[in-house]
Amino acid sequence: MSTIPDASLSILASYSSSTLTPWGLVLTGIAAASLCYASPTRLTPVLVSALADTEKIYLTAVENGVLCASVDVDMTERLSVLQLEVSTLRETSLRSSLSPLSVLCDMFNIRRSIAILRCFVEVHGLGGLH
Repeated sequence: MSTIPDASLSILASYSSSTLTPWGLVLTGIAAASLCYASPTRLTPVLVSALADTEKIYLTAVENGVLCASVDVDMTERLSVLQLEVSTLRETSLRSSLSPLSVLCDMFNIRRSIAILRCFVEVHGLGGLH
């Protein structure tokens, strides 16, 4: 014997059929893909690689005489501060990758994603060696 009234079943049936539209599935897929794309777990190794490339550019410029490390203290200081920030972000990412639950929580950590993207902007600014 059913304990759920027929009216509730009809509401449930109409709700479930209206939410499974193709556009709903597409939007859900896009939202999931963007969360995975902008997750700190995926962005951190890319940031570390970009910083390593910027460091190579900086050292090559100093070796070739384009920059003088003792005169351009501001750029050297910005690079060292950025290295410390990226190191902290990478350490946090490695710590959170130790458990599956932490990885899942890290995927939805918008604050860390924004911090990583802000570091990307700074690395890009230093990459041009203004």
